[in-house]
Amino acid sequence: MSAEQAIAEEAAAFAAEIIAPASRPCDEQNRFASEVHAEARRRGIAHLGFAPEHGGRGISHRGLVAAGLEMAQVCAPIAFTLAFDLGALRPILVAGTAAQRERLVTDLLARGGHASWCMTEPDRSGSNLLALDARAVRVEGGWRIDGHKCMVGMGTEAELFLVLAEAFDGDRRLGPSILAVPRGPAVEVGPNPLKIGFRALPTPDVVFRGVEVGDDALIGAPGEGLAVLLDSLDYMRLGGGTVILGLVRGALLELPPWLESRRVYGGERLGDSSHVQITLGRLLARLRAAERPCREALAALKLVAADLALETTDRAAQLWGWRGVREDYAATKRLRDARQTSVYEGTSEVLAMNLYRGFAAARSEGG
Repeated sequence: MSAEQAIAEEAAAFAAEIIAPASRPCDEQNRFASEVHAEARRRGIAHLGFAPEHGGRGISHRGLVAAGLEMAQVCAPIAFTLAFDLGALRPILVAGTAAQRERLVTDLLARGGHASWCMTEPDRSGSNLLALDARAVRVEGGWRIDGHKCMVGMGTEAELFLVLAEAFDGDRRLGPSILAVPRGPAVEVGPNPLKIGFRALPTPDVVFRGVEVGDDALIGAPGEGLAVLLDSLDYMRLGGGTVILGLVRGALLELPPWLESRRVYGGERLGDSSHVQITLGRLLARLRAAERPCREALAALKLVAADLALETTDRAAQLWGWRGVREDYAATKRLRDARQTSVYEGTSEVLAMNLYRGFAAARSEGG
């Protein structure tokens, strides 16, 4: 058995035993699955992708994808939260100093803490993350941060916030910068809003009111936040795309028993209908194609996966008939969760525009 198969089996067993019972209660109660995370830490599932020196298991990217697909097909939002810290702490892992990695990653994970990436602002377009109202102003010995961020993933649980802000030294603009801000009295965290889907992922507003941090809070150099931001988004889209494909898998895997038992058209099984078979066959083909991404196609993976999730869960809900619109059946929750995937980590429209612009630029450079 390969390492990827082994971690996939471990993740599948954990999902069936621990994630499945928590999925619906967390959705209905609009809450974070704290009990799942506690058990994940106990079983060594919580920090799969972190290196052993940070307290993780050092699972490869292929292994993470295999495990993520198994957990997400049971509950995509909970699976997303289990991998969230790996993306949220990515700036420190790639651009932080050894001391920052020890203090802000290793120590945080050792005590079961969580981190959040604070990018989006309520009064700015989410398609332009560098149009920043948040400010980090140099003061003696460090920085003073003011700003309002929204849709902050894991914000209600986070002990550490990675804040994207425009940095200034007096009147001199330094550019977009990333600072690690611990939770404290000057950090105001709002409640988890009720969303259409992904309710187990808390996404509050977070307001920073004159928060003062030391020079050691700056991740990388002042004004060099863009490169770190783009790296983080790429990495997060690999995880996000994986979770979305797991959602698609789950929706498709639930259908065969129903299609075999449901009788229509004078006694014919619904699963014997050529129209149903062609529809699901096409969806399966797109799923198989999307499960083989390459690094340069991460934006495409997320875009295609979100479109596929919307279409698959919509078709699945239709095939379930009246059961597809009742909240006591899984199809409805999957449809709501799928609807949100085209918005987070870059809307589908923004990703499509970026892909076209990259294509056009490459064509232009090629003459």
